[in-house]
Amino acid sequence: MKKNYLFLLIVILFIPSCGYNPIYSDVNSETVRLNILKVTGDEEMNNMFEIQSKKYSNTGASKSFDLNVNTNYERNILIKNKSGGASSYSIKTVIEFELVNTEKNRKFVFSNETKTENMSKEYELKKYERTIKSNFINSKLEELILQLSNIE
Repeated sequence: MKKNYLFLLIVILFIPSCGYNPIYSDVNSETVRLNILKVTGDEEMNNMFEIQSKKYSNTGASKSFDLNVNTNYERNILIKNKSGGASSYSIKTVIEFELVNTEKNRKFVFSNETKTENMSKEYELKKYERTIKSNFINSKLEELILQLSNIE
């Protein structure tokens, strides 16, 4: 029994000093400022983008980027049942960021495709689609910030 406690104590003491550090710990959203010039595409995704991008509007940031944003959302029927109703969907989301007024006009295009079964209620499907859009925009904004923080 004492051996178990001794082993646990050793593990607890040595794990913090092993040098573990999260990979993206030095990337700080406060070092990058996004100036959104134009947002086009899917209206619901645009509204979500504008809300989520406000956290990157730090006026004291060391780097500032002007962006044009284009979003796209498609829901296609993959499989129909015997009565002709959709039983499986393909949901494709695309967001394109275009840097403006830099030495090189750069584009960052992110896309994702999700396949889902039809849900019993239309409300549940709409709620699921909103969740997919929100998660996609949030993750791609973070990925964009990571790439922009590496630009000199």
